[in-house]
Amino acid sequence: LSTLGEKHLEVNDFITGISRGNLESDPPLNNQFVSPFKELHASLRNLVLQVSRFSSGDYDQKVEFSGAFTNSFQQLSQSLKDKEFIQKALKESEALYRITLNASPDGIILTDASGKITMVSPSAVQMLGCDREENLLGTAFDRLIKPESRDIFISDTGELRNGEKPQIREYAILRSDGSIFDVEMTGALIRNENEELGGIIFDFRDISE
Repeated sequence: LSTLGEKHLEVNDFITGISRGNLESDPPLNNQFVSPFKELHASLRNLVLQVSRFSSGDYDQKVEFSGAFTNSFQQLSQSLKDKEFIQKALKESEALYRITLNASPDGIILTDASGKITMVSPSAVQMLGCDREENLLGTAFDRLIKPESRDIFISDTGELRNGEKPQIREYAILRSDGSIFDVEMTGALIRNENEELGGIIFDFRDISE
């Protein structure tokens, strides 16, 4: 009877430890009362290990716990995999943008949907007489157009937004020192995954001479 009581106490201590998150201790040996809880203990240990790997960015963990939990975990895993893939694609896309910008002899400027500058090529920075790209970021692109040409530029951009075929136009642009130079410019819409307007990319070249 004494031995039976000790084994019940062992099981009780073991179950209490599991309920408190203590999964480090091994199940009591030679105790048939603990058998129903061994599988739970092993599953929880494995689950903790998998969650640890999962939190470190390893999203290929195959969890087999209870049905609802397993489904939720796998859905979360797939969502994070998709997000990781999208983030990688975005980085590669931005890198490609940068390579194109740096290699082009033309001035290239990207704006957001509201017309504010978000990216500028080195050639454009040089043409505009700026020290660095950061001085132009956040500026409304139409403010760089000579005031007398600004309404025409805004009208042409409006046509582009409305789906008109891009045309090469001539505009007068202001440098940072206030001087003016003439350019040929064309624009193209940038749309997001929902086909909504994400911005406009402008390509221009100095035709002053």
